[in-house]
Amino acid sequence: MTGTGKTTFALHFAIANALQGRKVVYITFEEPIGQIVRSARNYNIPIDEVLGKDLEIFSWVPESKTPVHTYIKIKEIVEEFQPEALIIDSLTALKQHTDEKELAKMLRYLQLLTKERR
Repeated sequence: MTGTGKTTFALHFAIANALQGRKVVYITFEEPIGQIVRSARNYNIPIDEVLGKDLEIFSWVPESKTPVHTYIKIKEIVEEFQPEALIIDSLTALKQHTDEKELAKMLRYLQLLTKERR
């Protein structure tokens, strides 16, 4: 549901963890990276201290890719950056543009991936 504060909460969580030296990957399907950065700055969240260091942000349009492609891309990002926290903003965006069964499968694969990586 739009307007409930998911992105704001996710930004606070991501940056708070990155400021503590934890690697964080933030994947957004709803906003371009520039908008995420502007939002953080507007809330006086110190994103510039961690962006490109302990915080990496990725953005793409979910309807332009299949669920399998989305999973593979997330898996590649996780394998490359080895984050301690993975944020996906948001599943609502995926749900709007993905077959429910395919989304459920993709989420199951993500669950296994994150369990494997702790």
